[in-house]
Amino acid sequence: MGCDIHIYVEYKTRIKDSWNIGDYFIKTENFDSKNGFERIEIHGNRDYSLFTTLAGVRDYSGRVVPVAEPKGLPSDLSAFVKSEAISYDSDGHTHSWLTLKELKQYQSTEPTISYSGLLSKDQQRSLDKYGILPNSWCQGTNQEGYERREWSENNESLIPLIEKLEQRAKELFSSSCERYDSSCESNIRIVFWFDN
Repeated sequence: MGCDIHIYVEYKTRIKDSWNIGDYFIKTENFDSKNGFERIEIHGNRDYSLFTTLAGVRDYSGRVVPVAEPKGLPSDLSAFVKSEAISYDSDGHTHSWLTLKELKQYQSTEPTISYSGLLSKDQQRSLDKYGILPNSWCQGTNQEGYERREWSENNESLIPLIEKLEQRAKELFSSSCERYDSSCESNIRIVFWFDN
């Protein structure tokens, strides 16, 4: 069964010191939308490298140190994200949150990510003989010739998320009469959870 992530952007300003929803919304005719608007997630792709890096979810190697152990939902959650979390009920798991500052600090350590999976004979040869890292693998198969291998590479899974969150911070803080600088990085965060 696959695993998905649900990421929400929240921010607070010096003017209004409570957390607010910071996602994009578009007007829609979709009957499932709330109040005629649909939220656009900052990152909604299934990316197990990202899941592992954020909270240790789907770490098949057991060797990846996540940005932080899951923290649960923050106590000062915005009303919008709180209602979304409630709607997932027990289907949502491994709730957490991270500020832009935390994400950037982690990435500055030049982290690596470890993988473990079953590879075909061709993939095994490419990895063992030439150091060519596989771009696909499986965790279980009945096919002959597949063997388990482990490998590591530079972990760049956070970079697209950091770039999008930093761009969103610049937009949010400039529209609230504040100038974006590194001091704002603790005032914008992602709140997220997973479902299977």
